[in-house]
Amino acid sequence: MAIAVGKTGGSITLVGMKDVPSSMAYDASRLFAKNVANLLELMTKDKKVQPDFEDEVVAGACLTHDGQIRHEPTAEAIAAGAAKKGKK
Repeated sequence: MAIAVGKTGGSITLVGMKDVPSSMAYDASRLFAKNVANLLELMTKDKKVQPDFEDEVVAGACLTHDGQIRHEPTAEAIAAGAAKKGKK
């Protein structure tokens, strides 16, 4: 399994699997592709990406948007880490 690491213009590092579908069994790859297509359909309106954050699936799949952390467990983990770092 190949891991891809990329840096954005800021201080964010992205780490993930490279070419996820080819590392899966055939049926799992098809199911993954269908799930991604369905998620993109939920987030697209008039051929533009327009996430509806009132939709439970879209809201749960989104980590950040417009510079804000939207995923509550991620926000809590970051806040807890910052609190620990501040106590040192």
